[in-house]
Amino acid sequence: MSVTELVLGIEIAGHFDRWHRAATGVSAKGMGLLDTLSRFWPHLASGFHVLAALLASIHALLHKRDSRSATLWLVTIWFPELQESGTVIARVIIDGPDADFEKLRWTLLAALAEAQTSVQILTPYFLPDQALITALNLAALRGVRVDILLPEKNNLLSLHWASRAMWWQVLEHGSRLWLTPPPFDHSKLMIVDGHWVLLGSANWDARSLRLNFELNVEAYGRHFAEQMGKVIQEKLRGAREVNLAEVKGRSYPAKLRDSIARLFSPYL
Repeated sequence: MSVTELVLGIEIAGHFDRWHRAATGVSAKGMGLLDTLSRFWPHLASGFHVLAALLASIHALLHKRDSRSATLWLVTIWFPELQESGTVIARVIIDGPDADFEKLRWTLLAALAEAQTSVQILTPYFLPDQALITALNLAALRGVRVDILLPEKNNLLSLHWASRAMWWQVLEHGSRLWLTPPPFDHSKLMIVDGHWVLLGSANWDARSLRLNFELNVEAYGRHFAEQMGKVIQEKLRGAREVNLAEVKGRSYPAKLRDSIARLFSPYL
């Protein structure tokens, strides 16, 4: 069975027309839909088992088969034969507050530690913890070009204020920060050295890296990275760079507001 999944940087909401997002189709031959769901949400596995039993019973009734035949039919859907598909070497990274806790965070730290020439980050919400900030700064200090692209107008003002309160920490050590114009850009993408790509559902904030269930894909290969790099370059053409002087030159009330919002960053 062939299942085509979309790895999207979006949540389900009714105002997508005001948002912009990058979507990449991932062809996953050999991974059934129910198997994917049961792996991604293991705490709901019992519910999927009930659904499987119900589907098997319906199939048996409709096709006048015994329960054993219906169960075998369902197994071929849930656990299909694995097959190779596509030309890009990729791996799904599942992250959540359970058995997969902080797997994505470790992946980000490892990628930043291995970066040699460039790091490009596109995210709507940028509230990294101190370890990630340090990893970004170390990369910039050893000569890696670090570009961080954020939306100029965020849909969550409190999160935008909290983010602004820590921009100086990455700008001070050589990272470059860019603001993309409206519509609100909800894309999530990271490219390292024009070879390694990470895309999916997670943001650079505590909610994604510690609390939420997230699904991301890391891919290796210069051709695919070049394609994704065109997305970054297109956004950079219309973006405005923010420098350290601008961040430090904010008014006192703005700095106070941003700093107070920053105190609540673990909950935003």
